[in-house]
Amino acid sequence: MVSTSANWTELAYSSPINFDCTSPSPTQSMIKSEENKIILFPNPSFGDFKLSHLPNNWYIAVYSVSGSKIMEQIGSDDTLNLKLNLPEGMYFIKVISTINGEETQFKFLVK
Repeated sequence: MVSTSANWTELAYSSPINFDCTSPSPTQSMIKSEENKIILFPNPSFGDFKLSHLPNNWYIAVYSVSGSKIMEQIGSDDTLNLKLNLPEGMYFIKVISTINGEETQFKFLVK
């Protein structure tokens, strides 16, 4: 279980999705989907991110702010380490369970 402190930012998943990723400490933050328990950290990062508590079978896609798909991947591991060589900016990750179609979306920053 991950504890919440002043250095972490939580994103509660609801419809519509709230992309509020502000944090008191921009160098040490995390985004957590309360409903699905998926965690993305650190955020922001220089391109190395970790997704944890993923569903048993998942599809992940990374998008630019213009909506262009940058990468996609399928898997079944509980965690995924992403090494993204992207220009500085804001991006989105969509995680979809391939078993039940449940979606979770995150906004993340590359610095």
